[in-house]
Amino acid sequence: SQSLSDILKSLFAQIDADGNGSISQSELQNAVTAAGGTTDAANALYAQLDPTNTGGISADTFTQFL
Repeated sequence: SQSLSDILKSLFAQIDADGNGSISQSELQNAVTAAGGTTDAANALYAQLDPTNTGGISADTFTQFL
């Protein structure tokens, strides 16, 4: 079975639609709304994941947050 780390890396890769190693706000919105969430929920999550407003969420930040 996969480790949690492997699962999170896979999830990150699925959300990172353009494969640039960073999740943008629009990529997170697409993933959250595809899962049945709202754009507002996605934006709130993005604000937590990117508090310094760098414009992207790295794999390290993503896995540490979760």
